[in-house]
Amino acid sequence: MKLSAVLRVSVRKCCKKLSARSRAWLSFPQKKSFDRERLSNNMKASWYAEALYRALQGEKVISEGDSKKVFVRFKKVISARGHDRLLPLIGREFEKIITRENKNNEVVLITADSKSKSKWMHAYDHYKKEKIIPKGSVCREVVDESIIGGFQIRTKDTLIDGTYKKSLVELYRKITS
Repeated sequence: MKLSAVLRVSVRKCCKKLSARSRAWLSFPQKKSFDRERLSNNMKASWYAEALYRALQGEKVISEGDSKKVFVRFKKVISARGHDRLLPLIGREFEKIITRENKNNEVVLITADSKSKSKWMHAYDHYKKEKIIPKGSVCREVVDESIIGGFQIRTKDTLIDGTYKKSLVELYRKITS
């Protein structure tokens, strides 16, 4: 988490340091083809932001110094291609990517009361060891009294339901049918 915070600050600083030429271009009066050009620039910015994010997530980036090297190299590539004016857009797209990735890496552990959180953390640890829960995910604990007891683990695409409510509903259906 510290690395992503450092990257956000670095991207913001870089985007604030626009050249005078880039500022002049951004304040250029709009013309008919401006919408098409702006759309193209937004697409390029999102591609650049995605490339920067993937480069910073690579295996070779271990420390903060490595991420700074990647970022410096990224700025050189942007400048060499003449896309300095895209830096503010890249910064915004980078923020969106980080927000999206953090949302996707969230795991919710739902328990019936606050006392049983520690009781069911062993289930969370078990599923993490079995790699059902993604590596690097963030656990958010929620109390939901409607589940009566047990636990639920929710990820982006997985639901592990070990609640008493589910068992009681299934038992009720078997008895009444």
